[in-house]
Amino acid sequence: MNPNLKILLVDDAPDFIEILKRILIKQAYNVFTASCGEEAIQMIKSQDLDVVITDMMMNGLSGLDILEYIQSEQLEVYSIVITAYGSVENAVDAMKKGAFSYFIKSNDPQELIFELEKIKKLKHLSKENARLKSNTFVQDYVLETKNAKFQSVIKYAEKVAQTDANVLILGESGVGKEIIARYIHDYSSRKQEVFMAVNCFSFSDSMLEAELYGHEKGAFTGSTQTRIGRFEASHLGTLFLDEVADIPLSAQTKILRNIERKEIERIGSNKTIQVDFRLIAATNKSLKAEMAMRNFREDLYYRMSTVVLEIPPLRERKEDLPILVAYFLTRARRELKKNVIQVDEPLMAILTYIPEIYNEGGSTPNA
Repeated sequence: MNPNLKILLVDDAPDFIEILKRILIKQAYNVFTASCGEEAIQMIKSQDLDVVITDMMMNGLSGLDILEYIQSEQLEVYSIVITAYGSVENAVDAMKKGAFSYFIKSNDPQELIFELEKIKKLKHLSKENARLKSNTFVQDYVLETKNAKFQSVIKYAEKVAQTDANVLILGESGVGKEIIARYIHDYSSRKQEVFMAVNCFSFSDSMLEAELYGHEKGAFTGSTQTRIGRFEASHLGTLFLDEVADIPLSAQTKILRNIERKEIERIGSNKTIQVDFRLIAATNKSLKAEMAMRNFREDLYYRMSTVVLEIPPLRERKEDLPILVAYFLTRARRELKKNVIQVDEPLMAILTYIPEIYNEGGSTPNA
């Protein structure tokens, strides 16, 4: 599927620009033209362009002037300069000032089409990366506590955050494992980068691999475009693998290698891609029991568990219940537009002493 790049051709040679326009239209691109630098800048202002292909030498504003305008306005527009064979050095200088590539007028136009294909792929990968980042966990949370055990967990998490050590978070469903993972990320040097959460239980074996590694176009039936995976999208940030006990044994060897070497290959590709991420894993199961049953690799466990944090369930820290109730009341007022003022003391007393109490997750009581 062609993403229909919007391209502006800029040249004061009308015959050349008309021929090039026809060639690019046959490739299903949307093509606009300008005969001088001044007209080109007006077109850049009025059109949402993807690529500007401009001659270097023109009367009035030059191709270099156009590049400088694109840079000064910080526009997300790729530029390719057109040059005669004898002025390639000028084109290289233009690339140092922001041009993506250059095209020699006497060369085969297919070379220019190859450069546009590169830009098309880069734009698709950029959009895919943005999509994945937009799906990451974004939520306010409360970690205030009066419980000594949970206080020690939080303090340890703050210390661990200053390192790049792999962290394994243990705890029952709903105790807030992802919240602690997010807290570590927010305290780390990677806090300005992406926090990428993956629930390993929610994907089938084959889907988990595609989700983690991405794939190349044509790697399998239905893969019409290249897609980056969660490993690649978490580059420079934090990768949070939740429910790691549910990772199929067949995939664990490959994941171990990726964690050790910090490199991956997309499905359908032999190209190695270097990735730099901080790994945090979590599970509500006993991985030692899973290892005893040979459902989980011992070497993967030790690779993930450089630091282990175990979160106590809320039933073991009931003194935090009033803090959490106040937090959820505030959130309910904001999200539900309801004027909920407080919880009556009799109800709070009942909640405090009920045998099965709710975890921070919201609706599932601890067993």
